[in-house]
Amino acid sequence: MILVRHSERADDPSMPYEIKMKQDDIIIEYDPQLSRPTGKTQAVLTAQYIKQKLTQIEYGIDLENAEIFLFSSPFLTCLESSTAIAKEIKIKSISVQDQLSDILMKNWYPEDPFLGLTTKLTNNKEKFTQFLKNQYDVPELTIEYKRSTNLVTYPETVDSTSKRY
Repeated sequence: MILVRHSERADDPSMPYEIKMKQDDIIIEYDPQLSRPTGKTQAVLTAQYIKQKLTQIEYGIDLENAEIFLFSSPFLTCLESSTAIAKEIKIKSISVQDQLSDILMKNWYPEDPFLGLTTKLTNNKEKFTQFLKNQYDVPELTIEYKRSTNLVTYPETVDSTSKRY
C-alpha cells in the first residue's frame, strides 16, 4: 500500500497573491485545483517516483501485468494527484472513496462540502472526468464514485473521523 497526500493547492495561503490570481481552470470554494505550475508538477514528479520505486529490483513489479487499485478522496486536489499517478503507472480507473476525505470540521468548512463534491462526481461526472483527462493526457480514465452517506457526515470531529473505518 502506498499512501500519497495531494500536491500544493491553488488556494495555498503561502502562495503569493499575484500567482494565486493567475490560477485558472476549475476553482471551487472548499475544493480547489492543484496550483499551476507547482502543484501539478509535484503531482507528476510524485507519480514518476512511485513508478520508479515500484519497478526497482527490490519490488520488481511488472506494471503491465500487476493488479493495482487506485483510491482517492473526492476532493479535486486528490483526484488530480491520483490522475497523474494513473497516467504514470497506466491505471485506467480511480475509485473515489468518501472516507478518504479531509476531516469535515465546521471551522474548516462552514457548510457541508459534499454538496458540491457529490454534484461534481455525479451530475457533472463526464465534464469533470474530461477535465482530468485533458489536464494529464489520460484518454482512457474512468472515475468510479458512489456517495457513502453513512460513512462521512458533516460536521465531524477528530474522534468521529477516526471511526470512518
